[in-house]
Amino acid sequence: MGFKVVLKKELKDMLMSKRFIILIAIFILFYVAGFYFLVTIGLPQIRRPIVFLLRSYNSILGLIAPTLGIAFGYDAISGERERGTLRIILAQPIYRDSVILGKLLAFFLLTATSLYAATFISLGIFVAGFGGALTLDDIARASIITLAAVLLSLVYYSISLLFSVFSRKSSHSALLAIAVWIIMAIVLPLVATMVAFSIAGPPPRISGTQRGAAAFREWSKKFNQVRESIMRISPDTYFGKVANTLLREISIAGRKTVSLTDALYSVAPSFAVLTIVPLILLIASFTIFVRQEEK
Repeated sequence: MGFKVVLKKELKDMLMSKRFIILIAIFILFYVAGFYFLVTIGLPQIRRPIVFLLRSYNSILGLIAPTLGIAFGYDAISGERERGTLRIILAQPIYRDSVILGKLLAFFLLTATSLYAATFISLGIFVAGFGGALTLDDIARASIITLAAVLLSLVYYSISLLFSVFSRKSSHSALLAIAVWIIMAIVLPLVATMVAFSIAGPPPRISGTQRGAAAFREWSKKFNQVRESIMRISPDTYFGKVANTLLREISIAGRKTVSLTDALYSVAPSFAVLTIVPLILLIASFTIFVRQEEK
């Protein structure tokens, strides 16, 4: 009973919130810009239009998904605490686990519905408005990439929720969540690149000989291994792996080299990370929340 009450309340609050309207407006703006660019270039000028569309869509999802997670997670608990509604909720026959799970499920339903609706609307516009060719394989790959984006948003929602649980002010949890996003999306790639350069050393000169090309390939392999090892800290990396792998297989699908099943097998570890991390953070949030006393 308590779980359903929290779920309905959160869904209503999220749908009616100004932040959701603003995010949807930004989402639409990105889509309009992307389709305008597509119209400007023209489908005949693009070798694989569906790949171009999905790569653009991937970039938008990589930005929108973390934004959704932070926007709705930073005040999930601290906001209720500041408004004085948390004590009222807990005074009812509603357990703390119902509060956490109700908020999480409400966010999941809202995000999944929004992102999947945007995905299929985009594909529909691509076919009906531009006469683009679309196969069931393309739809499946787009759906899988969207699922990865939903999980990425859950990661950042769980991070923001954790900060919201132990923060007394929403502004503090918001700053912490944004700081994590900046570190993961901007700072970490720069650090990973610098560390990789320091370990691999400067790239060898390609003198045009076979030996020089082999040396450069060896250096490039070492550089990428070091950089990728550091980037595994960031959840954005795993979303990028899912999207890039599936889109890479689309681009060579004409040669029938890799099936969708094989592509899914290769990205399964990334999906595992994007699933396990929110669960761990959720357990941590719940553990802290049940031990707190609301004054």
